[in-house]
This record gives sequence, structure tokens and C-alpha cells, in this order.
Amino acid sequence: MASTRRFEKFVIVFAIVMLTVAGICGVSHGTGQIVGTYTLSLDVITPKDNAAFKLGENVPLIVKTVGFPGIKVTAKDAATGREEEVTASVVKSEGAGTLAPKTWNAIWPTAGKKPGTYLFTVRGLGVNTAAPSAKTVTVNVTQPSGPAKITFKEPAGGRQVKAGEDVYVSVEASGVNKVEFYIKNLQTGAEKISSALHGSASDDYTTTWLTAGLQKGNYQIIARGLGADGKVMTESSVTMTITGGAPPLTSQAAAKPVVVPNVVGMSEYQAVVALDKAGLKINPAKYVSTSKQAYWGKVVEQSIKAGTQTADPVTITVGQK
Repeated sequence: MASTRRFEKFVIVFAIVMLTVAGICGVSHGTGQIVGTYTLSLDVITPKDNAAFKLGENVPLIVKTVGFPGIKVTAKDAATGREEEVTASVVKSEGAGTLAPKTWNAIWPTAGKKPGTYLFTVRGLGVNTAAPSAKTVTVNVTQPSGPAKITFKEPAGGRQVKAGEDVYVSVEASGVNKVEFYIKNLQTGAEKISSALHGSASDDYTTTWLTAGLQKGNYQIIARGLGADGKVMTESSVTMTITGGAPPLTSQAAAKPVVVPNVVGMSEYQAVVALDKAGLKINPAKYVSTSKQAYWGKVVEQSIKAGTQTADPVTITVGQK
């Protein structure tokens, strides 16, 4: 009898140990599985689920991962089921190891696509795990509707400003794929492009006109609405007057020339970061169609040769399908 009781106690203790081990194993193979010193995670930062983009715009993808040495991004047409792979590259790593936290960037151009719903799936690669390793977001590509029209919200025409004052510019556009801003000096006729900002699923476009160093006189702020082919469909403008204030920039106060880095081959995001870090101003990017998939979303040309010392703005040309 004593031996039987000892055997029963052994069975009970063994069962408890096995249940404990099973519980521990169950935790390690669930969401947030630990690989090495990192807890697996994969998040799509942009675009947000159900975000909308106009036909002709670029869809920027930003993904953050922990514990994955690589990712695969695919864009699927919900209507046809056709898939294409989108090349993603690392723009930031928070450690030396392959499993360290990383930020990835990719650009998906909508030019040439059909309006509709697209599914973007990001899969973590290089880790054999039962933990969730894929995320999917939905993006809607819309056709601009209605007649091409641009309406200035700010500033009002005829406004007077002093040199050195920053002027916030905002317009509402319909029936166009994108808007570009230009500042025209009515004394000389010279035009200078001004970078536009546009939020997805919005008809509002904005920019800031920096008047530092400009001479007194009349200036025209022009907003041009472009179609998917890049042709001007409509434009609107307001005229403003610089009355004085801050003196024109002297050569000593002008921007100091810096060495232009080589950004050819980088993603659009990486190139903008590199040029900004070098202290250069950047014009809006240009886009060119290419049959070489390796060039899609990558810089194929820069307006100022790498190694040149300049203070002039740089324009990058990005390949697309």
C-alpha cells in the first residue's frame, strides 16, 4: 500500500509539472512570441486602413517590425485578384542584429492603375513562428470627379506683407489628381515652385510662402491642378504685395553651399531624408515611367550631380510603373 501511495503522489507531481510546462510553451508560441531577446511585432503605420488616394498619387507605406530580418509587401487588386510585389527598404534600424527593431519604407504609385479597392499585405520573413506575422490594410483609389476647379481659401488676394513674413497658403481642388504651387515675381516674370502638402482622402492642398530676402513689389501665388498625365487642367491665383520690412539677404546671409550626396538608387523617402540631412532644399519630386521593375519607387536621377557644392534646391526623379 505504501508503494502504491508513493506511486500516486509521483503521478500527481508529474502531472502538475507537465501542465506547468505546457502553459509556459503555450505563452511562448502565442502573439508576442519571444525570439532571442526580441518580442515579435509587425505594424503598418501608414497608410491607415481604408485610406483613400486619388488616381495618380503615390501611396507611402511605412512599416515597423521587431524580430523580423525581412518583410514582403504585396498589393492586391480586390476586383481582379491580381497581385504585385512592392519593394520595401530599411530606413532605420535600432540595433545591429537582423532581428533588431526596424522601420521600412515603400512607395506604390497609383498612376496607370484603375480606381477601386486594393489590399496591402505585409508579411514578416525569416522567422519560423506560429505568432501572427502578417498585417493587411485596405486602400481605396478614387477617380477625381466633377469639373477641374481650384478655390483659394487662404490668403485673400490683395494682401500686403512685410519681407520675412511667412504666408500660409491653402486651396481646395476638385477634378484634379494633384496640385502644384508656384510663386511668380511680377516684376521679373520669374516663377519658383513651392512644395505642396496634401493629406489622403482630402481635397485640401497647402504650402507656405517664405518671403525672406525678397524685394518689394507684387507677387502672384499660383495653384495649378494637374491630371493623371501631368498636364495642367486648371489653375487659380492670388496677387500679394511685399511692402518692405526685412532687408534682402546678403551673400553672407545666404544659404551656405554644401556637398550634394548621391541619392540615385535610394527610395524616394530615403533620398529626401539624405538631402534634408545634408542641409539642402528639395523641390517636389518628378516621376518617370520605366519598364524596369527594379527602378520602381527608386531615384533614377538627381538634378545636381553628387559631389557638387551648391545651395540650390535639388530635384529628384523617381521611377514608376
